[in-house]
Amino acid sequence: MVVPVPLDRSRLRKRGFNQAVVLAREVSLILARPMLLDVLIRREGKRSQAGLTRKERRRNVRGSFAVNRHDRIRDRRILIVDDVLTTGATANECARVLKGGGAGEVRLLALAGAQPDAGP
Repeated sequence: MVVPVPLDRSRLRKRGFNQAVVLAREVSLILARPMLLDVLIRREGKRSQAGLTRKERRRNVRGSFAVNRHDRIRDRRILIVDDVLTTGATANECARVLKGGGAGEVRLLALAGAQPDAGP
């Protein structure tokens, strides 16, 4: 199944859409796999990752996500979709939470990424 990285509610209101959902919808159609919007949720209260070092990003994103529907992901293969992969902190946290919630396999698809040595 295809699971977009959820966007913080305040950013969603400000932007008007979640770019990961737009990408995930297309990927879901191409792969003929369901897109699930309700299994991975983003908790409120974390600051933006922009401008943070690699270590600060890992610390900041810890605890930012939770599995809402364990029954829908148990032993399933999940493709996380995000727009940009910078340090991998967000993707790793999403994967950790999904695996901890019972997912069988978790992979990532990101539209763009930073250079391998980019970031502090």
